[in-house]
Amino acid sequence: MTEAVASGCPMHDNVDRRKSAKLAAKMTKPDGGAHWVKKPSVARAILRSPEALQAGAGAEMLNFENPEHMPVFFLDGADHRKKRTKTQKFLSPKAVSEQHHTIMREVTDELLAEFQRAGTAKLEDVSFQLAIEVVGEILGLTNSDQAGRAKRIQRVLYASIAQREGNFANRILKFQQAFHTGNFFLWDVLPAIKARKKAPKNDAISFYIEEGYSNMAIVVECLTYGAAGMLTTREFIVMTAWYLFEDLALRQRFLDGDSKEQINILLEILRLEPVAAMVHRRVNAEVEGLG
Repeated sequence: MTEAVASGCPMHDNVDRRKSAKLAAKMTKPDGGAHWVKKPSVARAILRSPEALQAGAGAEMLNFENPEHMPVFFLDGADHRKKRTKTQKFLSPKAVSEQHHTIMREVTDELLAEFQRAGTAKLEDVSFQLAIEVVGEILGLTNSDQAGRAKRIQRVLYASIAQREGNFANRILKFQQAFHTGNFFLWDVLPAIKARKKAPKNDAISFYIEEGYSNMAIVVECLTYGAAGMLTTREFIVMTAWYLFEDLALRQRFLDGDSKEQINILLEILRLEPVAAMVHRRVNAEVEGLG
């Protein structure tokens, strides 16, 4: 192994040095009836196949009167590309640099100031607060109290990914999911909808209203972005901090580097520690190599 390759991939010699490897091996389980693909060549063929459709996260149970109002996460092929193109207005590079970076800096400064005043903080809480405010700005969830919004979003997201065994426990879980989702809608989503109808902004809820989405469809979109944006952002921030706190040389390289160098380091950490444990696909055709 040459020095160039070694410096490019710090985990080239031992996959167990990945910080999430043992936890992922212990906790990751496929859904019932699913086939766990472990060969990279087979996985690549499935992901590239037009016959492979989005699965997992309840994708097979979603049914919208207007398919165009389905969250982009659950769409496939041309419908997926069309939806991504239409939503680029609030996720474009220009929107990120001119609008979203501003809220990132403002919230980060507030959180750091609070941390300095208190002298202590839990990184998972601080990073989640940052994720909630940034993704909330992108969505347009800005017309409710900040502290309450964070708690309500956290509760509904945790309830949505929780798992229980047994019929009674599952009924309790479904009640909790419905209760927290209703709270989230009444206190956070509905005020944002009313405000955007009066004064649209360059955010997701304004776009959904313009496209004629129902209130239920808007809630589903907000929850989809919440799970995809808030929880994963917190996980990635915590994981990045773990690497930088433990590796002095890597931390100094990050601090001394320009934005391109910093992004390269972040991308390498993301490659080693993917935030998604499994990718589910539904295939209605024979797949070579599954046997």
